[in-house]
Amino acid sequence: MHVTVNFAADPEEAMGVWTAATALRFLVSAVKITGLHAITEPVVVEHEENALLHIDGHVIIAESHIHITLLPEIGRGFADVFSCMDVEAGKVSGLIIDLFSADQYTEISTRGLP
Repeated sequence: MHVTVNFAADPEEAMGVWTAATALRFLVSAVKITGLHAITEPVVVEHEENALLHIDGHVIIAESHIHITLLPEIGRGFADVFSCMDVEAGKVSGLIIDLFSADQYTEISTRGLP
């Protein structure tokens, strides 16, 4: 299962909420709400790319991985949950809305090859 959530919020609001600590909370919470099994500690890094702050985080799970990218200066975020198990996409989207105050989002959920 591949769940992708692209989300957005007002950049002024995102700058105050979208932090490395919030990205870490997303990774820890995503493992719990999906029932997947972390096999590494979550890692979050901040770096600048094309003059924009990027906050990237990932955790390796027994079933594959979970990743998040935040661009708070422009109010854009992207999250992926890859798993060989079924994942309830709505749980992932709900978590993103709660943690990141996302006012727009697109949820894409796919399973296997077309």
